[in-house]
Amino acid sequence: MGPSQRCAIAMAFALGAAAQAVGEERPPRTFEYLYVDANEGGSSGGHVAIRFGDEVYHYQHEEPGVLRLHRDGDQAFLHLYSALQNRNIRAVRVAVSDETYRILRDGFEERRQIEEAHFDRLASAAEDAALFEQLLAERQARWPGAKSEGLQGLALPAVGFFLPDGGDPIAAGPGWPGLHALRTRIARERGPEFLPARKGELARSLAALEPESAERPPVPVSEERLPAASYGFARRYRDGLVALQALEVLERALPLRAASLRTGEGPDWELSQAERERLGELAGELERRLGELVASSRPDFGVPLLVGMARLFALHASASSGHLFVLDAFSDEDPLLPRAALVRNAALLPLLNSENRAAFLAARAALFESAGGLEEARLADLESTGNRWLELEEGARGERDVRLHPGRLVPARPARRTDLPQIAAADLVLRDALGRVVREKTALEHALLEAFRYDLITRNCVTEIFRTIDRSLAETQDDGRSADRALGGHVGVGFNLNFIPFVSASSVEGRWHVLERQELPSRRRALLHALYQREEAIGVYLREANTLTSTLYHHANDDSFFLFFTDDAAALRPLYGAINLASGVAAASVGLLLSPFDGGKVLSAGARGALFSLPELAFFNIRKGTFEFAAEDHSSHGGETKEMSAW
Repeated sequence: MGPSQRCAIAMAFALGAAAQAVGEERPPRTFEYLYVDANEGGSSGGHVAIRFGDEVYHYQHEEPGVLRLHRDGDQAFLHLYSALQNRNIRAVRVAVSDETYRILRDGFEERRQIEEAHFDRLASAAEDAALFEQLLAERQARWPGAKSEGLQGLALPAVGFFLPDGGDPIAAGPGWPGLHALRTRIARERGPEFLPARKGELARSLAALEPESAERPPVPVSEERLPAASYGFARRYRDGLVALQALEVLERALPLRAASLRTGEGPDWELSQAERERLGELAGELERRLGELVASSRPDFGVPLLVGMARLFALHASASSGHLFVLDAFSDEDPLLPRAALVRNAALLPLLNSENRAAFLAARAALFESAGGLEEARLADLESTGNRWLELEEGARGERDVRLHPGRLVPARPARRTDLPQIAAADLVLRDALGRVVREKTALEHALLEAFRYDLITRNCVTEIFRTIDRSLAETQDDGRSADRALGGHVGVGFNLNFIPFVSASSVEGRWHVLERQELPSRRRALLHALYQREEAIGVYLREANTLTSTLYHHANDDSFFLFFTDDAAALRPLYGAINLASGVAAASVGLLLSPFDGGKVLSAGARGALFSLPELAFFNIRKGTFEFAAEDHSSHGGETKEMSAW
């Protein structure tokens, strides 16, 4: 099969087109079993996942030694593993009935929700313990003559759009007319005393908030049973505080803080008269919804109210100026990509900029071309895509480091406020509650570690996928059909080697109803294929086979030190591995001398380089190098060639 045929098959897979089975009138329902090749890092033994539609489920090893089930969008999964982590992905498409597809997908989703609920209980207990400690410390800090570093306060989500960190009183002023109009609407529809009464009710509820006094019986941790939802003291307290701050912002009609809005230059950010009128209509619809939200019985209405008021400001600013503004949806807590990394990947920046612009223009068109009322999902898409485009543009211009955030951006700028109302609970009550919740947290940590413990052989990313499949089919199929009939055969774990990722993929291919097998190449191999199509093969190979002259790969900060790529050089792998081993040892030796100055960075890279070179001596490849940036379409320089776009 030639490269063009493989690409065509992969593209069909990428677009989710079901293969037509011989003799059937319509395509069967399918899901994909994905084997991700090894690379240095967290999955140096390979990884597996299962894909239903545009969702990918996979188990990951996390601290403190537990195995967690994750659900990712398929494009995000491919971008991470195939592009950034530079791994080949073998995809096996399996034909099943509609009923089996539903059972399996629901089984994985139910398992994920159960896990999330259990670990959310742990997070809630940790939040309670931290809050009780802080409340006690801040009470002590307020004592006359107390030596303290000051009040720590609480980080309140979305409050930062209107208030700064600290506890300074809110300055009086004329206020923003948009919130004056919203306040007038609420007074007209609900009475002039509604807002003051709602604020008073919230303040009294916060002051009277009491932690639970009785020791709660432990809730059993089960992989099969959903625990009760946890709404602990810290979450109730924080939700009440945010709601109170939101009503304060509305009552005083505070304007949006500086730097809360972002915009770009050029025609892409300019608005026609029709678009300005459309934004005015959307602002009116948003104002109506905010008027209803103020009276919501939801305890967590404060965050959506604050974000909604900030969006209202952005819509009014855009409609009045004729220039499109979006909220700054990034957070100061998001990880940073240093400017040095942008310099190392300068050749890729034009393509990434083009992709970001295209995504923004698509979101812009979707917002303005929709004929109905306000769809907040479209507005959120505009914010997310606009922020990503602007963030990378500013980083490429050398203005600052680039903030990173996986998935859709959601505006939630926090502010750490210290002007918080005090609760009436006595110190003794808080100390008792702290002791109780610490005991609960410790017990829950042990129970979760026992229930979801990771083990390299008996409980890893492979074994739990097959156990989830077996459990789903056994529990929901009431007609007696087994996995043999539902999938074509049984791939079990136990006294076999199916716990090894690549072995499991071979077992699936040999036993299930497989329609297609494809390999989605890693980013480097896809780019190499494009170069071989355009240039002389020997020249490409000599240039790209090593890290010193390669135009496709630039050493990433977290990569080990090596000289030769061996994933596409099977025959020469031991020779290249020996050179890599020697160079890794040499780099580690130099790094030992440099460690007082660089914190052991070169030493670590050299030692890992030597370690991952050892398998190459026996014709086995693990390390492939990684990428700090990668275009979603795997395009080569300048976007001239596109290989296997995201699913």
